Amino acid sequence: FIQADKLDEGVNGWIFIRQPQGATEDPDTVFEVCRQLYGIPSSARALHLTLSKWFKEQEFVTAWFEDSVWVREAGGRFTHRLIVSAHIDDTLMACESIETLQDFKKLFLTRFEGTDEGEVTTYLGCELISDRQQLTIVFRQAVYTHKILQLYSAWDKPTVKTQLEPGVRLSKVDSPEVEDPCPGPEHLKGAERVLQYLRGTYEDGLTFSDPGLASRNRLMGWVNSDYTSDPDTCKSVTGYVLSLNNAPVSWKAKRQDCVTLSSTEAEYVAASMAGQEVVYLRAILRGFGAEQLAPTAVWEDNAGCIQISLNPVNCKFTCHIDVRRY
Repeated sequence: FIQADKLDEGVNGWIFIRQPQGATEDPDTVFEVCRQLYGIPSSARALHLTLSKWFKEQEFVTAWFEDSVWVREAGGRFTHRLIVSAHIDDTLMACESIETLQDFKKLFLTRFEGTDEGEVTTYLGCELISDRQQLTIVFRQAVYTHKILQLYSAWDKPTVKTQLEPGVRLSKVDSPEVEDPCPGPEHLKGAERVLQYLRGTYEDGLTFSDPGLASRNRLMGWVNSDYTSDPDTCKSVTGYVLSLNNAPVSWKAKRQDCVTLSSTEAEYVAASMAGQEVVYLRAILRGFGAEQLAPTAVWEDNAGCIQISLNPVNCKFTCHIDVRRY
């Protein structure tokens, strides 16, 4: 963070902090922050703006909606496309050419102090296992999951095949009736079952592979809804998964924010949520150079929802649906 440029923020551009522990100055004295420090609210933003400014100078552009992913097309000093992403001060760099990548790393480390960790094997708690012979990459969180299982003494528990028992719907009425509801026996039982499920699947991961030229880098998805599945609010639950190169890249299971009056309407709301994510991912892929030239197929199993999507007329059966769904 100390490598970040100081922002013109705070009180007339000044930021002050209390004396750190062990300081011997007058108790009424405060310190002015001259460089960004870890823990200051603006430090992450300052580093991001510093990185953005430098990348712009090197002819990078952001990958559409993702302001923390930068792309530089081949040309000039670098003969191959470069892609860089950053999560605060953790950075990933990708390039088809090792020579071009090494050249860029050298340039980057002359501006920013850092370490070159080589080929990525772990990032933000996720393990990456590459097999160049089989052309696969596996993403998993076995180490993190193992820590969680050990923390809650669930390592030796028997395994199960599903996160919840079929037909179980947890409700707030299962919790003690206190001002701040605490988990009740059924909720704790459900949490323990999730740990049992993780114990049996902790080494599983997402395996990306080459599906062949016809389907390579082609986004596709599936969407569904569980009508009025929340016993407390009678709201439905949206579920979707979007896949790229034989593995999921985005998924969600979330209670809808409105009460739907039919299964068709619930499916339509779910399809809308999936569609929003598709628009976002298509823009990101375009920034990566994998523009989706054809419409993205999203598979839906409700005939009424499909018909409304094909012909969204404002008839008496659909006029009550929130306008933002259109």
